[in-house]
Amino acid sequence: MERKFFPLDKNYILRDAQRQQKQHLLAKTVGLVRQRYFDYYNPLGLIDDTVMRIKAYEVEGANLSFLDEFYETLSGIYRYQFGSNQLELLFDGASHQQKYETDWEQGYTAWLEEFCMKKSFLTAVFEATVFAPEDNAMHMVGRRLKVFLKQYFDINVCHRKGFPVLKSA
Repeated sequence: MERKFFPLDKNYILRDAQRQQKQHLLAKTVGLVRQRYFDYYNPLGLIDDTVMRIKAYEVEGANLSFLDEFYETLSGIYRYQFGSNQLELLFDGASHQQKYETDWEQGYTAWLEEFCMKKSFLTAVFEATVFAPEDNAMHMVGRRLKVFLKQYFDINVCHRKGFPVLKSA
């Protein structure tokens, strides 16, 4: 990552914190989606082929790269909503890196809890992980997650121009 301005800019530190936590939070995403699916859509614990496949899915060592674009987009939205280039004064002895890692994980988890109430989100995450197609149809899953974020936050993220965020019509 090229640092264009000040090395201790809050957004650079926050972006580093988000990148370091990526694999941990993606695994947490799949685990939380799985748990919320069982809580909301299978509270009786009925077993069928779909449930068996979801339970058998191992997050450790799994290919979670299909969730990368979702994670990067959500990271950018977080930096946009809570970002400024001013570092805070910390009096608890923690470094800014530690503070932003904690803040990001709490914000990410809170958003995940809200997202998991939407069946379209649960379905999209399962399609990207548990039921990932073998063919070249994964771009549709990525688009579905991108559309979900666009509708949820009512913003349009354009990756070609850096990260400008515009209100959608």
